Amino acid sequence: MSGFVAALRLNGAGPAPGPLLDAPLARLRHRGPQGIYRTESGPAALAQLMFRPGANGTSDILAPTGGAWQLRPDGPLLVGDLAILDGPQLAQAAGSRYRSDALAVLAAYDRWGVALGDHLEGEFAFVIWDPAARRLLALRDRFGIKPLAYRATADLLLIASEPAALDDGVAAPDPRWIAGFLSGEEHDAALSPFPGVRRLAPGHRLACDGTSVWEDAWWQIETATLPEAEAPEALAEALDRAVRARMTRDSTTLLSGGLDSSTITCLAARASDRPVRALSMRYAEMPELDEGRYIDAVRNCGNILGVDAQTRIGTAFEGMDRVLAEQGFPVFAPNQTMLAQTHRAAVGIGAGVVLDGHGGDEVIGNGTWYFGELAHERRWRTLWRALRANAAVSETPSSPRSQMIAALAHHGPRPVRPLMRRMLGQSAAGQTPMQLMPPQPLAPGYTDTAPFGPVALRHDHLDPFTRYHARIVQNPSTALAFEFLDRAATHAGLDLRFPFYDRHVIAITLGQPTRAKIAPGQPRDLLRKAMAGVLPEIVRRREGKTDFTPGIVTGFTAAQRARLDSLAHAVPELLAPYLDPGSLRGVIDAFDKEDTRPRAVAPLMRLLWLDTWLHSRTGAEMPAPRKALS
Repeated sequence: MSGFVAALRLNGAGPAPGPLLDAPLARLRHRGPQGIYRTESGPAALAQLMFRPGANGTSDILAPTGGAWQLRPDGPLLVGDLAILDGPQLAQAAGSRYRSDALAVLAAYDRWGVALGDHLEGEFAFVIWDPAARRLLALRDRFGIKPLAYRATADLLLIASEPAALDDGVAAPDPRWIAGFLSGEEHDAALSPFPGVRRLAPGHRLACDGTSVWEDAWWQIETATLPEAEAPEALAEALDRAVRARMTRDSTTLLSGGLDSSTITCLAARASDRPVRALSMRYAEMPELDEGRYIDAVRNCGNILGVDAQTRIGTAFEGMDRVLAEQGFPVFAPNQTMLAQTHRAAVGIGAGVVLDGHGGDEVIGNGTWYFGELAHERRWRTLWRALRANAAVSETPSSPRSQMIAALAHHGPRPVRPLMRRMLGQSAAGQTPMQLMPPQPLAPGYTDTAPFGPVALRHDHLDPFTRYHARIVQNPSTALAFEFLDRAATHAGLDLRFPFYDRHVIAITLGQPTRAKIAPGQPRDLLRKAMAGVLPEIVRRREGKTDFTPGIVTGFTAAQRARLDSLAHAVPELLAPYLDPGSLRGVIDAFDKEDTRPRAVAPLMRLLWLDTWLHSRTGAEMPAPRKALS
């Protein structure tokens, strides 16, 4: 795991680019504890930050240039963050002897040019400068697990591992980003909080020929069409390969007792020649959150060394200044301060790599959109049976009856729709909208100076219901979550790996019909079938998931509650364009009621984190709370 910075002068303008690396490197120094190496080549300057070199089992070393990898003198140079899974095979296919993953990528560039991404397996973000072609190429992996951001102007291109590294510290945050963050509607995979700083979207490449800069997709999501009877075994084999490829001698798993973390742990135990360490965070302060019986069942499968660490409750807003300094801007992750406890525990047991089950929900798919599929086809009896079967085996926020009313209101026979819509409206009339923003969030006079428009990943090649699942897998918030997890892990000295986000695993799950993902009414049935004989039955057939909202709510102390009242009473100038006091008052009132509190937690957390960041960014003093509530 490592970081990188690159600068390129465009149109031959300006002095040598080397000094342009200084500010980004200073902000990324946590990524270079083993050294920071720099080099210049004509109009380009590149820097590599070394962090635990060789963690993926290779022996990458810096080339004689001292600042980048180079396959041959005067050849292309590479800096990046690489977790390549098949370096030796890649080098062989490119016609080169394997010496390191970085040099294998350079060999692939020699062989296939800008189309090299099609031949890479694993997770990566890197920059290649080709002095002979006067071309700079940046590539980001298929699902955005490795981060990459850039700033492009008329005469300069700057690229770095994190968006905050490219912040000029002068311009006010992008109002589009603030609006999206507060509302939870973060639809643009490329938007960053900093005007002019753009994320390279997952599966995209950035290229520059010295005069112009362009961005395009180098990959689109794939599906593997298999007979339903064969899919569980194929999924089991693909997950097994994904786990094996990402394991190291110093890896550990995170075992919560859920379906995803248990799957990763059990597969790792089967693949290892020694006991696999499985770290579990326990909840002595709030036993109702503890999943000990599931954790113990997995540990009893054998070849697993279970390690417990106690989680402190009520830390949702603990160390906000530290977290914001590490992340560079607020990120909505309700358990982000608890995550630091998990990372400290992993480091404490000597882990360098963590196999994380994050993403299993999205990749496997809970299949609940099958209800919409049945409604669209007007298969009402089948829909009713499916709704009842689902309610019997999983926790659902609404009853089968209310779900059926909603389906009939949208897809029912024409004479039935008006009645169902009235009934639907009556049931929703008492719900308070959890909205903090006015309809027009952009400040007057705002102009968009970004070189490209919003990025929407394309799924036109898929059928409608496969397209729905693909959009869940590739939701912009997914890449944002990977970036957040990457930054948090880097500061702790860890490398996170996500076997569920292996492209072969995803292709199998996308290729299956929706009914295979929820049969018989059981969400994620495809994974449950695949893990027969691997997971203990108590885990494989467990119903629902633990709701951690009560643990998060305890973080809303009297001081935080008083801050909310102060914001509703007098909106600070920094928040005025984005916050309506009346709407905020309604969300606070919903938070004060036990039945509506879970829905109010997210918008209020977003507001408190954003308010803290805006004040710290401007140096403005936080106003004293209007009053403290007991």
